[in-house]
Amino acid sequence: MIALAIVLCVGGFFSTVIYNNSAVGIARLIGEFMGAALFLLVLAWLTTLAKRVPRANGESRRWRRWHPSDHTTAFILVITLLVVGLNNRQLLLDGLAAQEGQATLKDVRTPDQLEKALAKNPSNSFLQFAAHVLKEAQETDRLTQKLSDEIEPPSLAKNIDYAKTTRAELEAYLRDLKTAEANATAAIPRYLALLKDERRRVETFMQSLQIDKGAVRDALSGIDKRHTRTADLGSKMLTARADLYRSLGNQFAILVEQFGNYKVDANGRIIFSSQQTADRYNAASSEFDTAAKRLSELQEGLKRFAQFQQEGWERFISSK
Repeated sequence: MIALAIVLCVGGFFSTVIYNNSAVGIARLIGEFMGAALFLLVLAWLTTLAKRVPRANGESRRWRRWHPSDHTTAFILVITLLVVGLNNRQLLLDGLAAQEGQATLKDVRTPDQLEKALAKNPSNSFLQFAAHVLKEAQETDRLTQKLSDEIEPPSLAKNIDYAKTTRAELEAYLRDLKTAEANATAAIPRYLALLKDERRRVETFMQSLQIDKGAVRDALSGIDKRHTRTADLGSKMLTARADLYRSLGNQFAILVEQFGNYKVDANGRIIFSSQQTADRYNAASSEFDTAAKRLSELQEGLKRFAQFQQEGWERFISSK
């Protein structure tokens, strides 16, 4: 009974630390325990059976049904517990590190606080993993922002005075819009490559920690889910920017074509001499408005996703 009580207490500890008392985890531990116990029970029976083999001179012994003694049962339970513990030792160590790390991260909300927590517990694999994942995500954000900043030529930032601008200036602006459109389209595969590199670096680092493969798989699965969402949003935003530059370029192409045949009133409105040309320009303006609205919607979606990521981080560090 004492041995059984010890087994139940230690088993409950394993279940809590390793599997957070999930049904799947409990079932796995029970399966491992029963399998090891059955093996040891059969081994004990075979050992006893070997001692009852008939003697060489022909004298035989009377066979009796075998029942394990209380001492044997207790021994089997304890050895089985040790076998299960050794089999799950890495998971147990990871679970203990995770509990310690989560307790440390309870009040962490900023990257600087995380760095300080890691400095106090440099050997904690959970903190190392959390800090590295955050570091790589920040590096990807930095490179993504750099990629975004490189799309537009600097000249597109200046305001255009349509009443005073020259044809050469309009043509230069149109060339820059075409360059920006091409850059936005080319940025999509480059952005996806940044996400792929981030995942590869995180995976390499996690393997260097020598933590359980299941934990590595689960962590990478979480990163993959985040990347799937960000890749979709990022690709759509870059496509929307390309559409924005293209539609604005269509407007400037008309201005270059009709240079000298339109006027600009006091309100900055462009008045064409031909209604057909005005209709073409208005259609291009409508496309620009649609692209701008789409880009604004995607930016709002990105803000909501950033909030969702922050909430996910808080759930992660609190193990909820």
